[in-house]
Amino acid sequence: MTNPDNRPKDAADLRQKAETLARQRVARTPKDSAGLSPDDIQDTLHELRVHQIELEMQNEELRAAQAEIEAGRARYFDLYDLAPVGYCTLSEKGLIAEANLTAATLLGTNRSALIKQPISRFILKEDQDIYYLHRKQLFQTGEPQECELRLVKPDGTHFWAHLTVIAAQAEDGAPVCRVVLSDITERKRAEEAVARQQRSIKLSSRIANVFLISSRNEVFADVLDVLLKDLDSRFGYLGYIDEAGDLVCPSMTRDVWDQCQIAEKSVVFPRSVWGGLWGRSLMKKQTLIANENLRIPEGHVALENALATPIVHHDNLIGQFVVANKAEGYDKDDRDLLESVAAQTAPILFAIQEEARQKTAHEKLEEQMRQAQKMESVGRLAGGVAHDFNNMLSVILGNTEIAMEDLAPDDPLHNNLSEIFSAANRSADITRQLLAFARKQTIAPKVLDLNRTIKSMLKMLRRLIGEDIDLAWRPETTVWPVRMDPSQIDQILANLCINARDAIADIGMITIETGKATFDSTYCAEHPGFVAGDFVLLAVSDDGCGMEQETLANLFEPFFTTKDVDKGTGLGLATVYGIVKQNEGFINIYSEPGQGSIFRIYLPRYLAATESPEKKNSDKFNQEGDETILLVEDEPSILKMTRMMLERTGYKVLAAGTPEEAIALAREHAGEIDLLMTDVVMPEMNGRDLAKNLRLLYPNLNLLFMSGYTANVIAHHGVLDEGVQFIQKPFAKQDLVIKVREVLDEAKELNR
Repeated sequence: MTNPDNRPKDAADLRQKAETLARQRVARTPKDSAGLSPDDIQDTLHELRVHQIELEMQNEELRAAQAEIEAGRARYFDLYDLAPVGYCTLSEKGLIAEANLTAATLLGTNRSALIKQPISRFILKEDQDIYYLHRKQLFQTGEPQECELRLVKPDGTHFWAHLTVIAAQAEDGAPVCRVVLSDITERKRAEEAVARQQRSIKLSSRIANVFLISSRNEVFADVLDVLLKDLDSRFGYLGYIDEAGDLVCPSMTRDVWDQCQIAEKSVVFPRSVWGGLWGRSLMKKQTLIANENLRIPEGHVALENALATPIVHHDNLIGQFVVANKAEGYDKDDRDLLESVAAQTAPILFAIQEEARQKTAHEKLEEQMRQAQKMESVGRLAGGVAHDFNNMLSVILGNTEIAMEDLAPDDPLHNNLSEIFSAANRSADITRQLLAFARKQTIAPKVLDLNRTIKSMLKMLRRLIGEDIDLAWRPETTVWPVRMDPSQIDQILANLCINARDAIADIGMITIETGKATFDSTYCAEHPGFVAGDFVLLAVSDDGCGMEQETLANLFEPFFTTKDVDKGTGLGLATVYGIVKQNEGFINIYSEPGQGSIFRIYLPRYLAATESPEKKNSDKFNQEGDETILLVEDEPSILKMTRMMLERTGYKVLAAGTPEEAIALAREHAGEIDLLMTDVVMPEMNGRDLAKNLRLLYPNLNLLFMSGYTANVIAHHGVLDEGVQFIQKPFAKQDLVIKVREVLDEAKELNR
C-alpha cells in the first residue's frame, strides 16, 4: 500500500506523475517488439496481471477501511449523540463547547443553540449556588463531582437532573470538564410521594391515638393540637355540622378565644353567615388556600395565611379543618396532607355525630312520650273540669233565663241578668271546646261526603275570614266517605280558617283541599306520626307568617296562643286536635317562618259493614297504562321513586331533573308525549312556566302538577287555571296511579 505521506496533493500532480511513468515505460519498451521472445511476452503479461491484482487488492482494502470508518462514525453517533444521558463539554469559564443530542433534547433546544452558551443559563436561579460550589471543588481537587439540581428549559419549565462532572483537557491542553446529565424528575416525584405518604401515615396515627385515648370533651382540642404542630400553624379550629346544618366549633386555638373575648368554649356559625375562605370551602366542599392577609372583623386575631379543608363523608358535609398563620404559607403538600387527614377522620367524626344523633333522637322520643302523656293528662283534666263546669253553667244559664222571663225588659235587673247570660254562653263555648279537646263531647256520627259537607260551609267561611283574604276550594274529584259528626267538620274548618286568617297580615289566600291517601307500614316507619291505612285528606293552608319550631311544639296545648290577649283563647287548635283524635285520625303540619302553614288532617276511610271492599273501583285503579309521560322533579330521590312507580305500571317515562333538561328531552323525543307531570316549584323555572314552554311543542299536552306545599306555593307563583290537575306530596303508588289514570282518561273523554 502507498504511504499516505507520498500521496499526490491534488489531481494535477497525480496526472503529471502518471504521464512521467508512461514515458518511462515507453522508453524501456523495445522498439521492435517483434523481436521479443515468447518468454519475454509471457513475463510481461504476468507482470501486468500481478499489477492488476495488486490494484484490486488495494481497492478492496480502501473500501474496507472506508466501511470501518463509516461504522465507527455510526457507533460514535449511537454511543454519544443517542446516549440515554446527556453529555456536555464545558470550558474553564463554564461555556458549552460540545453537547450531544440527548443533552439538547433534555434542555429543550437545538444543539447548535447550546454551543458557547453558559451552562448556568439553564440552571434554576435558586440552584445555581449548588452548581458553582461543585464546579469550584472540581477544579480545586480534580475529584469527580456529583449533585442534584433543577434545570430550566427555554419555555420556563424545569426538571430535576443529576449531574456527574469530571475534569479533562482539550486537544490544546486547556482545562475542560465533562458533564453527564440525567433526568431524575420521576425519581424525585416518587421520593416526594413516599415522604408525603409517610408524613400522612404518621399524622393519621397520632390523630387515631387521640380518638382512642382522649375523652369526648377533649378529642376536638387534642386533634387540633396535633394538626397545628405538624403544619407549623399558630391558629386553627376543628368544627362539625350539626343537625340544623350550622358549623359548631368546640375547638379553637386558645389565642382566638382570648383575643376575641369568646366566653363560650363552643361557637356556632349559622349557615346564613358562612363567608370568607372557610365559608366558601364549606359551600363548595373544596379545600381552599389563601397565602395573603385575610380580611377579618375588628378585634379578631390577624390571619396572614390560611388553609381550609371540608370533612366529607359519602358526599355529606360533616365538618371542617382550618389552620392559619404558617410563616412560609401553605403549599400543595400541606393541602394533600390535610385532605388525607380529613378523609381518614370523616368516618370517625361521622360515628361520633351519629351516636350523638341517636342520643338526641332518643331524647326527642322521650320528650314526645312526655308530651303525649302531658296532653293526655291535660285532656283528662280539661274534660273533668269542663264536664263539672258545664253542670254549673247549666244552673247559671237556666236560672238566669228564668229570672229574665219574670222581669220586664225595662227592669234594671233584666239588663244585669242579660250580661250574666251572655258571659255564661261564652263560657259554655269554652267548655265545649275543652270537651272536644278531651274527646268527651257528645257527637252524632254520620256517613259523610266530605266534599259536599265542606262546599255547604264555604259561604260562612268566606264571611268568617273577611273580604281581603281569598278562599280557594280545591276538592278531589271523588273522595272516600268518612263517618263523623257534621258539626265536627264545621268546628275543624272554622278553627283552622280563623287560625289561618290571623296569620295573614293583610291580603292573602287560604286554600282548602281534599284528597285520598294510602300509607303502608314501610312508609309509616319512615315518617313518624303517620298511620297505615286508607284516609281522606282535609288540608287547610295559608300564605301567612308561618311558625317557628318552638311554636309548633306547643301548638295543640289548651290555652297556648301567640295572639294578643283579646284575639284568641288558645283553644281553637286544641279543639281540632281533640276532634281528629276522637275520630281516630292524625294531623301533619308543615310551617316555616315567612312561608305560611299547611295543616293536613287525615280521617279514616269509612267502610260500611254491608259494603264490599271497592272491588269495582280497584280494577280501575289498578289499570296499567302505556302512554308516554314527561316527569320533571328537581329532587333526585323523588324523581327516581316516581319514575319507578310509573314504569312499573307500564308507562314510558322521560325523566328530567331540571326544566331545561325537560325541554331538551321533549325536543329530541320523536313520538308523542301524553302527559307532563312536573313539580310546581323548581330553582330555575316553575312548573307553570315549564308547561307553557312545552305546550309550544305539544299543544295538546296534558298536565299534572305535584308539590309538597300547595296553596302558598301556588299563591307565590300565580294561581293555576281551573281544571289543572294536582297531586299532593307525599303520595303512595296507588294514589299516583289513580291520579295519572284519571287525568289521561278524562282527556280521552274530552277528545271524543
